[in-house]
Amino acid sequence: MRLVHRLPGVPSPNTASSDQFQLSFWASLYSGVVYSLLTGIFVGLAVWWVQKSVDELRTRAMYRGELMMFRQQVSSALRKPTLINVSEDAATTEPQAATAVAKLLDERPVPMWQEILAQPAVLFSAFDRLRRAHGAFLDAANNYNLVAERYVRRVHDARRIPVANDATALKYMVGRLQGGSPDEVKPWLAGVANIATLEEDFTAFRSSPAAQPPIRDYLAARDEIMKSLDELRSALTQPPSR
Repeated sequence: MRLVHRLPGVPSPNTASSDQFQLSFWASLYSGVVYSLLTGIFVGLAVWWVQKSVDELRTRAMYRGELMMFRQQVSSALRKPTLINVSEDAATTEPQAATAVAKLLDERPVPMWQEILAQPAVLFSAFDRLRRAHGAFLDAANNYNLVAERYVRRVHDARRIPVANDATALKYMVGRLQGGSPDEVKPWLAGVANIATLEEDFTAFRSSPAAQPPIRDYLAARDEIMKSLDELRSALTQPPSR
């Protein structure tokens, strides 16, 4: 015979008191479970929100420090002098400041800074303008190179001048396009250069229909580079947001 022991306070089964007890017991149990579950969810969300806020503050502080250092690096790059850069490759004649800043922009997470930090929009607009101007300048310079190289080789072929001499003519032409005078360009040329012949060839090249569009695009792209540098210098005079 099995004896069933009831806990103290538990009424006998199959009685009105037992039915009422079970209703009260299960209702209390369910409400306790629901309360505990809701409390756990609320506490979990509160902890998550606090941790997220702390992480965001820490990230903003880190990015703010990075951007401050980046501004100093850009300011230093902008102090590079804008000189006539004579080279047979027009793509290397970009002002040194623009080349240096474009390199910095490629190496840093500027879009992320812009998204997270509340900094003056004019600064990131200036960054974007210079990046676009840099790309446009390289495209225009490379297009100019193709036309200039073909022109010089055709002229030199007619005179039976070796390919090795093409670089001198190309350097002279790109130096003159940048506004350098014949005397200013001459020191950049290797060996003994016939400036009169180089100037004659440059004048003919500049006036040829095939050369006018790439020359125009190259000069316009260089002008946009200079304007974008000026805009960036102005933007950096604005104090950063805290």
